[in-house]
Amino acid sequence: MSGILTHTPSEILLQLLIMQGLVSEPSLDDEWPGFYNHHPVSPDDLVCVYDTAGTIQGKTHVDGETQSHDGFNIRIRSERTTDGFAKANMIYNKISPVTRFELKVDTSIYRIQSITFTSPVFSLGKDPESESRLHTINGVISVREVL
Repeated sequence: MSGILTHTPSEILLQLLIMQGLVSEPSLDDEWPGFYNHHPVSPDDLVCVYDTAGTIQGKTHVDGETQSHDGFNIRIRSERTTDGFAKANMIYNKISPVTRFELKVDTSIYRIQSITFTSPVFSLGKDPESESRLHTINGVISVREVL
């Protein structure tokens, strides 16, 4: 269902996390900054959304439009295991029920039809580049640009 998007699914999902108060804008130098498709060396406590492989569900009978869901990975890095696990669970529980939600990224408006997690919160252990702990959540998002 995604079709052609001006922004990547990770940018759109990051904007949702910011709107829900789950992460902060990186420019604000606040707790739990959020990033997409890359994470900086610091701070220790951050969230990054990556684009991953999605799924193609088929085509509609009416107009032959391909129905697809874009894949995403949310990676939570934290200094303490308990903090990272708590943040990951908070994200999982807050955005999993999101359906038919509209949001704005720059000048584009998107409708998130659904978010489906394909894994529970999973611990990856230590970040190989630091002493921080990593947690991850995988899923798919159905999103359409409406304006």
